[in-house]
Amino acid sequence: MSGETNRLIALAKEVQAEPDPREYDVVVSTGEQVTIGLLCMALLERGIEARSYTGGQVRILTDSSHTKARIRKIDEERMRADLAEGRPCRRRRFSGCRCEGNVTTLGGAARTPLRLRSPLP
Repeated sequence: MSGETNRLIALAKEVQAEPDPREYDVVVSTGEQVTIGLLCMALLERGIEARSYTGGQVRILTDSSHTKARIRKIDEERMRADLAEGRPCRRRRFSGCRCEGNVTTLGGAARTPLRLRSPLP
């Protein structure tokens, strides 16, 4: 899936030279969703009971700054339950969800793993 996000960014810019930030977040976040689903399918094929989650499913709440949102709160309960059952979890790396339910993307892909590392074993 290497390059999928770049492909989606280019596609968004073909449609709108300066993509609307809200719609941009919706488009680019889909690349990560495909990747985590395929990764978990590959693990399942190898007998590893894996589970993927989107930002809304894990409840990663962010502020309302599209394309550079900041994490406000992470509800790790579902992931903790899966980990306790021995299921590895894969979460989209750089998207969350605003309280209003809109998809947001974080200012950098590395932020979510750092935030999740602390509350999860």
